[in-house]
Amino acid sequence: MIKLKKYTLILIQIIFVISSLTGCSPLVNEDQPDDDIPLFPDDTSEAQAKEYMLYFQLDGENYLAPEIKTFTIPESKNIEETLIRELINGPKGNSNSIIANINENTRIISVKGKEDVLFVSLSKDFLSPPSGLGDDIEDEQLKDDLFLNNQKMALYSIVNTVTELGRYSYVQFFIDYDNNGTGTRPTSKAMGLVGEGENQLIEPVFRNTDVIFSPVSSISIIMNAISEKNWNKVLKYTSIAENPDDNIEELVRQFELIDLSLLEYNLIDYTVNLNGKSSVVVLSYTFAATDGTANLKENISVKMLLEDGIWKCSITSLNQILLGEYS
Repeated sequence: MIKLKKYTLILIQIIFVISSLTGCSPLVNEDQPDDDIPLFPDDTSEAQAKEYMLYFQLDGENYLAPEIKTFTIPESKNIEETLIRELINGPKGNSNSIIANINENTRIISVKGKEDVLFVSLSKDFLSPPSGLGDDIEDEQLKDDLFLNNQKMALYSIVNTVTELGRYSYVQFFIDYDNNGTGTRPTSKAMGLVGEGENQLIEPVFRNTDVIFSPVSSISIIMNAISEKNWNKVLKYTSIAENPDDNIEELVRQFELIDLSLLEYNLIDYTVNLNGKSSVVVLSYTFAATDGTANLKENISVKMLLEDGIWKCSITSLNQILLGEYS
C-alpha cells in the first residue's frame, strides 16, 4: 500500500513537470494589436498584417483623402466587407482634416463579388446623412444640397476604397428598403448622383479619381482662397515644415497687408516624388497690383508636401506666390 502511494506521488510529479514544460497558459496574447485592427480569434486560417488605404471625406471640401490602416484579415474573411465596415466606423487617426461621411447606423447586408463587379447591399440607413450633419443650416435647399453631396461622397468612399485593392473595377449597390435581408437597386439620385439619368436605377459605379484630394486639388483650393482673401483657409493647406519657427497668426496678419488681387490662375502640370511625400505643381497666375497693372507669372514651380494624407503648399512656395517680386 505504501509502495502504491509512492508510485502515485511520482506519477503526479511527472505530470506536473510535463505540464509546466508544455505551458498551460490562458488564451491571452500579450502582444495584442491596436484597437483599430480587426480580430478574428475563431479563425485559424493564415493571416498577415497589411496596410490598406481607406478614403474618408476631407472636412469642408468635396474631396476624399486617404487614411492608411494596418489590418490583420484572415484569408477566409471578405476583405472588402471589412474595409466597408471600417469606413462606417469612421477614421481613427489623429488628423482633424478627415471625417466620416457614412451614417453610423448603416448595416452591411452582404458583400459578394462576381468577375469585376462587387455587389454591395446595405441597410437603408446608408441613405441618411451622418448624425449632426447640417444641424446648423436653416435653409432647406442648402441642407438638401449638402445631403446629396454627402451621399455622393459616401458612395465614392466605398467605391474608391474597394477598387484600390485591384480585385474589382465596379461596385453595384443595393439597399435593403424593407429590412428583409435583401436589397434592390436605388436610383442614382438616391445615391447622390444627380443630373442626366438621376431617376434611373443605379448601374455599377467605377472609380472616380476626380474626388481624390491631390496636389492639384490642394493648390486649387489655395488659389481660390487667395482670390477671396480667406487667409485662414490658405494657411489651413499650407505646410510650415520647412520653417517650423513661423507663427501662423503672424503669417495671417502679414498676408492681410498684401494689397493684391488674384485675377486668374492656370494649372499646367504636376509630378509626384518617388517617395510619394512631395510634389511639384506648375502653374501660371496673374495678380492686379495696387496701381491696376496686371502682373503675370508663368510656369511657376510650387512645392507641395504630404502631411497626414493631406497635400499642403510649402510656406516657401506660398511666400513666392504672394510676395515674390512684390515684397
